[in-house]
Amino acid sequence: MTSFVEKKAASPSVVSPISEPLKARFQSQLIVAAEFAFAAYHRDLKRREPLPPSPQIQTLDWTSLSQNQPLFQGLVDCYRQGYGAAGEHEWGEGAYCSQSGWSHLVDLDRYHQLLSAGKPVCPHCQQGTLSPCYPPEHVKDKVKYCLNHGSRPTCVVKTDPSLPGRVVGFCWGSTCTRQQLTQRLGAVASESFANATSSNPDQLSSQLQSLSQSFPAFRRPTLYIDEILLLKSARSGPSAIMDLTKPVLQSGVDAGAQTAVFWTSPDSNIYPLTKLIGFTPFARIGQHDDHLVLMYHPNLPALSKFVSTITPKEMRQFLVKSSRRSHSLKKP
Repeated sequence: MTSFVEKKAASPSVVSPISEPLKARFQSQLIVAAEFAFAAYHRDLKRREPLPPSPQIQTLDWTSLSQNQPLFQGLVDCYRQGYGAAGEHEWGEGAYCSQSGWSHLVDLDRYHQLLSAGKPVCPHCQQGTLSPCYPPEHVKDKVKYCLNHGSRPTCVVKTDPSLPGRVVGFCWGSTCTRQQLTQRLGAVASESFANATSSNPDQLSSQLQSLSQSFPAFRRPTLYIDEILLLKSARSGPSAIMDLTKPVLQSGVDAGAQTAVFWTSPDSNIYPLTKLIGFTPFARIGQHDDHLVLMYHPNLPALSKFVSTITPKEMRQFLVKSSRRSHSLKKP
């Protein structure tokens, strides 16, 4: 299990399934619900050809990304800027306190201001010094690791049309076996909740293994979407997110995956959007209000076809109709 940021490991009781037993929940109503609306809303999806990709979208593997150093550096900068941004529905993970860990965070702009003033002291406790949450070399190591594990690892970047080379969004993932999925989720849990007071990586691994074994769908390879992010300036609607995911979803289909998993925060903008297109939370990582949610989709081929063929106008109409029907958007 790899941790990409220098933090302590997560709490041993940090992983828990959501609500009812997994088998009953996911073998019955979830799968029925997810066969749902793709066919009901657009019965001609199977006859459609995929829409042409946006000229700002590039699809890469590790070799092509590592050989394009300006683009790789742009991806690193986008990662740090995106997760370090301040504001509502933003992560605000710019720097953390050496005394209180990630319970005391400052956004990236504030950290740079304090650093320029020669006072990188935690503004919350006035005791600890601040360290960057995502040093550039650690982000590069993470990208390298993720794009060299699993089947058909795929990275998608979106560049700014007015500033060629500036990366404003990204998505990457690969198709994983049950063991690989457990390892990848363990890295996310360790990285995200390293400020917990308890530290037991073995118990964390055991919990994730138990969770994956109790879920029948994970007996087969599953597409794991490791990261997806758009800078605030590039968020022009749901279709902007869909453009990032299309090549990654298709890579999973090509690798034979039938299901998909990713993680997010229940406070993020993407959480309600993904629920409307068939994702359902099946577990949480964390014990408090800052927990993450693991999301599952039971029909990756249908999802990939839907995302790759629906137009932006149709997507808006679909989301409006789906949101009116949905009664399950409460945070887990």
